[in-house]
Amino acid sequence: MPLGMPSSPPKQPAPAAGAPLYRRLADELRAEILAGKVRPGERLPAERGLVAQHGLSLNTVRQALNVLAQAGLVERRHGAGTYVLDPRRQRRRALVGVMVPSVTSFFGEVLHGIEDELRAAGHRLVLFKSGYDAAAEQRYLHDLDTSGLDGLLLAPSLHGLSEGARDAYLALLRRVRRQAPSVFVERRLPDDDAEFASSDPVAGAALAVRHLYALGRRRIAFVGPTRTAPAEPIFAGYRKALADLGLTEGPARVLRHRDWGRRGDEDAAAVRTLLAHPEPPDSILCMGDEYAFRVYYVLRQAGLRVPEDVSLVAYDDVVAHLLEVPLTAVAPPKYEVGRQAAALLARRLARGPEAPVQQVLLKPRLVVRGTCGGVPEPGAMHAAQGDGAVSRATPAEPALAG
Repeated sequence: MPLGMPSSPPKQPAPAAGAPLYRRLADELRAEILAGKVRPGERLPAERGLVAQHGLSLNTVRQALNVLAQAGLVERRHGAGTYVLDPRRQRRRALVGVMVPSVTSFFGEVLHGIEDELRAAGHRLVLFKSGYDAAAEQRYLHDLDTSGLDGLLLAPSLHGLSEGARDAYLALLRRVRRQAPSVFVERRLPDDDAEFASSDPVAGAALAVRHLYALGRRRIAFVGPTRTAPAEPIFAGYRKALADLGLTEGPARVLRHRDWGRRGDEDAAAVRTLLAHPEPPDSILCMGDEYAFRVYYVLRQAGLRVPEDVSLVAYDDVVAHLLEVPLTAVAPPKYEVGRQAAALLARRLARGPEAPVQQVLLKPRLVVRGTCGGVPEPGAMHAAQGDGAVSRATPAEPALAG
């Protein structure tokens, strides 16, 4: 559906409390442009001038100017500066369809980032929550011809489908992409020209394993289901880190089942079997906070102390800080995934098909809490962590990602 032109620019929101510095600067400059303090065709102060005026870093200023460019308020001319465009000539507010499997937990934070970015760009959204139902998602996508949507942000539930069903769904997604600009959220299609913003679960899992290694742990186990989209890449990151560190991998240290976490006593018995091995794990990486909670209570019932006897790390960091011994967790940048995906779509809507394809992959960080024990020596941390970001949470700050 083509975008029109309004008679007046859309009303912009006030800066959100606690918003990043670049967002506050972008909102301040936006307000000046819309108020006519800087006229169309005039050049904004040079980047270093804005740095000196606002006391911000050069990177922060550039991020703010990129936000304004994505919103169609300025044009950045290489070697010449940043020039104000006429707000009255902005395209009308786009209507963006957002399809996510859930609006709570992980995707709740992703959706928050999407909403903030679309609102800042002056766009609106309509939400479809699929409940991880691939058939419902495909019915929704089949009806797009008459939906009036200008663009799409999509998190399709492709995992767990048969090969034929997956191929059919991918064919539908490709047709949809030809109909409307589309960006995938925390999903990566096997198409070179498909735009996406996603966290990097392989890097996140490897970050956890390397941290445990730096603490002196060598028998690192893995526990989690296989039914979710990030299950395979998280497990791949665990295996890669073990191989890189020269650690032994084997079935005796891996508990993976499609319905792990849903089987109650069977899951607890499987963990007890893991602990009864002649060389039991001295640390466990769990795929998901709630699964780690269950493992923690089995450890406690077995008379084992966390972290003295067994260190525990979760992958998610949604409710990890709520465990009685706050849980160390890999924290994907959920909010930023959503914000970046929405920014990619806003850019595509503003610039059209001539804009180069962008694919954004964001590394998680590790939030160190009580279930790992001491902090490694700096030298050991550097050797084991590589590029990974590690932060230590305080009791006052759960330090959720994003």
